[in-house]
This record gives sequence, structure tokens and C-alpha cells, in this order.
Amino acid sequence: SAAMSSAVILLVAVAHAAAATTPRAAHALAWGPLAVSSRRSLLVSAPFAASALIAGSRASRADSGTTVYTDTASGFSFAYPSDWVLSKKTLDRAQLPLVIVNQPSSPSTNAFLAVNSIRGDYATLGSFGSPLDVLANLVPPAGTAGVSSEVFKTASRGNYYDFDYAISVDGSPTRHLRTVFAIAHSPSGSDFLVTLTAQAEEANYEQAKGAIDALMASAKL
Repeated sequence: SAAMSSAVILLVAVAHAAAATTPRAAHALAWGPLAVSSRRSLLVSAPFAASALIAGSRASRADSGTTVYTDTASGFSFAYPSDWVLSKKTLDRAQLPLVIVNQPSSPSTNAFLAVNSIRGDYATLGSFGSPLDVLANLVPPAGTAGVSSEVFKTASRGNYYDFDYAISVDGSPTRHLRTVFAIAHSPSGSDFLVTLTAQAEEANYEQAKGAIDALMASAKL
């Protein structure tokens, strides 16, 4: 469907963003529709619409040693450790604006948010398929040369799809990732496709797990 095509483009862009926010892995991911013109052409406005969303955002300090970042257009928010550093960048190949927070002592431990406006008739999770449909665009297909993946958890809870998985690229450390996929409905009546991903190198994941668990649990529409 057209709705699923939009999700395909965004999710594979997010997969590439996961690499782009991780030292040594940015060159390695080449699967999916970023390299397939028939799929790439299916989404026209969403990545560009997101650029306006990043300008409309705020971060506020909470009392628990965390800072809450809120995308004011969609209303989506999450809390991250106050000693992590927030930055913004655009993923060049997809023109996808990202909000990134990373641990200064270990920059490969980070999280990033992508928000895209969508048409109202796409405004349910079911419009984008089942969790397994979405997962198929987060991880590389079996048999992809030089890349492998392992899925630990796929779940649906209310307005969210949750994913816990690892991706290994030849020549780079294995990355352990968590992704929340959601639809946000703003008070103005606009609808947004939201993905929040946190990641760490697998070797550091147990040490980072507490912060990542808290960050992902704080995601709020």
C-alpha cells in the first residue's frame, strides 16, 4: 500500500541513520529502498516536511537527572540522561532530519528521533502493516552480503510497535538497537509517523542498558 511504502522509506532511512550516528559503521549499510529507485520515488514530501518539525522543539530539565525533549509539532517526547549531548543533523541520502542524543564518553551509545508528517488516511499503526511488516524494513534481509541481524523482541502495545534487535556489519562492531514506531496525532489535527531508536555496541550494551531502558520507556505521545 502507499502507507506501507511511506513506512518502508522512513524505516530504511532510519536504519541508515543508525549507522550514520555510529562511528565506523556509517559506510556499511546498503540494503533497502535508499538504493532502489522504484521504492524511493514512493515518498515525496515526508522527509522534507520533517525539517520544519525540528525547528519546533524544546528540551526541558527534569528533576530525576534527565532532560525531556519534546517535538512540539507532534507532541512526541522522550527523556534522556542530562549528561548526554543533544545535536541535530540531516541524513544526506534521505534528507531526513534527526534529533540525536549521545553519551559523551561513548558516542556510539546514542538515540535519535525522526518525525515525518503523514496523510490522515495513514493515521493508524495498522496502515503500516503488522509489527513483522515494519520489522522487515528495520533489519537487512537474510542473505544480505556482509550484514546479519538478530531479533530479540517484536511487540505491539497500544499506540506503539516495539523492536529489540542487533545488526552486525562486517568490519564493524555489532550494534544492539531498540526502536519505537508510533503514530502521533497533534492538537492541530495533523498526523505524524515517529521513530525513536536507541543503540549501543553489543559489547557495551549491558552497561548502557539501564539508560536505554529508561529512555525508551519514557517515550510519550
